[in-house]
Amino acid sequence: YKTEFCRSFEETGYCRYKEKCQFAHSLEELRPVERHPKYRTEMCKTFWEQGTCPYGKRCCFIHSFKDDIKSEELISNKILESKINKLSK
Repeated sequence: YKTEFCRSFEETGYCRYKEKCQFAHSLEELRPVERHPKYRTEMCKTFWEQGTCPYGKRCCFIHSFKDDIKSEELISNKILESKINKLSK
């Protein structure tokens, strides 16, 4: 629940489910996810053999090591910044 961004809201700025949506519409709504220790520690065989993966960014395996690290850091940093901003108000 609210562990990833709403694709519709991200792409169009609108979500028909509004406050009842199961996905986050802002950094404040985004909740951290406890991942298995082996999460994204091995390359995705399908992605590397076929150039695509049906799971996309939800895949448990690595598609691009550089991108995985950047996106995890970016989300963590944004959540941290958001919490700091709330505390300083």
